[in-house]
Amino acid sequence: MSNPKLIELAAELADYCVTNEHKDQVLTMEAENGDIHYTEDCQETFNERYIYILDLLEDTFDDR
Repeated sequence: MSNPKLIELAAELADYCVTNEHKDQVLTMEAENGDIHYTEDCQETFNERYIYILDLLEDTFDDR
């Protein structure tokens, strides 16, 4: 299982990527229940960046 601090850092960095890569688009939308979530395109970008970043962080810090 991944270190919770690495998970949090990966999520923050992935969010930063989404914000920069989709800066001219609507990033989030509100669901019927009031939850705020990424649009479909932004969620896809977030997922791709998150997996890449978390893998990179784990590879870097696993030996420590």
